[in-house]
Amino acid sequence: MAGTVASIYFSIRFQLFKNVGAGLQVFYNLGELRSTVDGLINKYKSQGVKSVSVALDMKAISGGGGGFGGPGGIQRNGTP
Repeated sequence: MAGTVASIYFSIRFQLFKNVGAGLQVFYNLGELRSTVDGLINKYKSQGVKSVSVALDMKAISGGGGGFGGPGGIQRNGTP
């Protein structure tokens, strides 16, 4: 059963949708489709939340400006 879940993860990652369908069919036949799909959704949901949090981390964004005055890259000296 773990091999089938791993096969589904692999197939989703590489967009092999025929294989995803075949893997899900196994769980449907075993009466475990709902819990398997819920697990897949939760896994990818948590990965998405983590990716968005990293992308919107203001400390990382503003700290990585390379000394150009922030995320915009504009540095002002003197009068406007």
